[in-house]
Amino acid sequence: SLLDLEPDAAIEALVNRYNALVQKLKIELKRRSATGAAATAKRKAETEELLRPHLEELKEVENLSEARFAGRSIGTGKTRCYLIAVIKEHGVVEDRWYRAKGKQFLLVPDSKLPKPRKRKKKANLTAPDSGNV
Repeated sequence: SLLDLEPDAAIEALVNRYNALVQKLKIELKRRSATGAAATAKRKAETEELLRPHLEELKEVENLSEARFAGRSIGTGKTRCYLIAVIKEHGVVEDRWYRAKGKQFLLVPDSKLPKPRKRKKKANLTAPDSGNV
């Protein structure tokens, strides 16, 4: 066992390396639990609960058979839009984007949907090799 060995730099480095790997594994497991299937299902259920009053009102106003959250949303904050599956009287299904604004539930045309942000390239912090020694 490691306790029986004489303490020296190599043993200490081995123990530090092992501890770092264990810590990395714990972080990875936390990340997976936050983005896994169970977390996704939980977020979807929370969103459905948030949208429930709006969907009931939408059904009544537009005389629909059913309106339900289709599982997708885009945007953040006030510009968050939700994909709603609208089922009409004769079983015709239509997907529409809606945005909640206070107590209103507004239809958002495809041209007005929030655009995804472009990711900026990370700056190259290493200086180019100039050939000087």
